[in-house]
Amino acid sequence: MLNLLANLQKAKKWLAKLIKTLPENNIAIWARTQGLVYAGTAEIDKFVISGTVDNKPWTVERRAGSRPFIEGDELTLRAVLDVLTTPAIIIMNRPLKNALEEQAYNVYTDSVQTFIAPGLTQEMRWIALYPERFQPRLSQDFRDNFAVLANDTSHASSWLSQDLADLICNCQLNQVAAPFILMLLRGKMYIQLQISTTSDDLNLLGNSIKVLQFASVSALKQFPRI
Repeated sequence: MLNLLANLQKAKKWLAKLIKTLPENNIAIWARTQGLVYAGTAEIDKFVISGTVDNKPWTVERRAGSRPFIEGDELTLRAVLDVLTTPAIIIMNRPLKNALEEQAYNVYTDSVQTFIAPGLTQEMRWIALYPERFQPRLSQDFRDNFAVLANDTSHASSWLSQDLADLICNCQLNQVAAPFILMLLRGKMYIQLQISTTSDDLNLLGNSIKVLQFASVSALKQFPRI
């Protein structure tokens, strides 16, 4: 029995030493330098990074695309803010909104398709439920490339500043046609965007985290907390 325990201790020490010697990928190194917690392998195609913003936890996960409009991998970011659940604000890039509207129209008008797939996707329901809220004070560049959907115009206007709009544009600078969604829904902040399966684009990762953090701080300032 003593020999077994001694062998187990040796195995644990060996495993700990092996983990320390495993090569870190660029994203793991970057996360560590930013004071963030990285969980994943030496590969770049699957990981979770976590941190806090104004003492509220957030995570970013890279995984295989989970939605039909995502080609390749996706980054999914989520912050638990505990603000009032009343505000519902969704920002998506226009190519995605146009594609979802076309798909929803086809479902409504094709009786066979309606019978086979009676339910709209979650994203199609958002478009049907929340009208687009025009934001004339924001830059033409942002308005040309992104749509703002919300249950209340004042909620969207008070939360979405030009600084946040600029961060969103910068995040999607080199992939304006790729799917992008930022939303404040049920007291949480979410981002979902597309990333190439072979990419370890630190700029895209870092910029998406900046958007999440800025959007979260703005929501915490603008809306009462639960």
